[in-house]
Amino acid sequence: GTFTQATSTVTLSGNGDATINSAALTLYNLTISGTGVKSTHASSAITFATSGTLTVTAGTFDPLTALVASGTNTLSVGSSSGTLRVQASTFAGSYPAGFATKNFNTGSTIDYVLSGTQTVLNTTYYNLTVSTGGTKTLGGDTTVSNVMTIGSGATLSASSYTLTLSGTTGTPFVKTGTFIAGTGTVTYSGVYASGTTTVAGGQYNNLTVSGAETYDVGTNNSWKYQKSITIDNAMVANSNQTNFPVLISITSDSDLATNVQADADDIYFTDSTGAKLSHEIERYTTATGEL
Repeated sequence: GTFTQATSTVTLSGNGDATINSAALTLYNLTISGTGVKSTHASSAITFATSGTLTVTAGTFDPLTALVASGTNTLSVGSSSGTLRVQASTFAGSYPAGFATKNFNTGSTIDYVLSGTQTVLNTTYYNLTVSTGGTKTLGGDTTVSNVMTIGSGATLSASSYTLTLSGTTGTPFVKTGTFIAGTGTVTYSGVYASGTTTVAGGQYNNLTVSGAETYDVGTNNSWKYQKSITIDNAMVANSNQTNFPVLISITSDSDLATNVQADADDIYFTDSTGAKLSHEIERYTTATGEL
């Protein structure tokens, strides 16, 4: 039969997985509000009429074939939940430029799930996830206002861009897959009201912490620059010391001068196991690397 969309809204509110199992179909508004995964037909595209809206407020929307947008369309995800999957090599490959307005609201998750190479749209996300195999590369400076997740088997490359993590959950970067720092910058700017924000383990090119709180680097970071400090316990009368303060004085160091932030806020001290030690930096001189 024939479906004439006019300015109607089709709502999929049922719980559980479902497929829009139709030949080529034109809709005005489509709303996904039930749990589970709602998928499009694997070989038939859905076209959104001019000014129509795709809204996902719960569950997951998975376009197995690229959507078609007639122009001036709106894409809205979240309010309390809702996940949008990206199956193509670029965001526009799944949701074309006709979706001129993109609202990634509180509770939303954008999940890049292609088992292959993808370019991550440079914009502001609430939750951003990269899943399955293949390398996902930032397409420009990107902000994640809640949680950035690299799933098992997935790889995220910062390339030369800045990834800003402004989430206030205490763990704004969840990483079970691989992060490639490239020549980019990762900035932690969120403030966790209930305690300390954890900096995800791994190697960074540039790491910036800018929130007005304490950040915990944990015990599993592979820092790009490291130096070993050996303390001779024979220099004090009693060789067994606990919580003994030690002055570290370096008159000049070219590595420190080249690679450390001007405020020395990226210098940390750990013991031989990698556990962070309490420290205070009295003076740092950028020009010489004096510490």
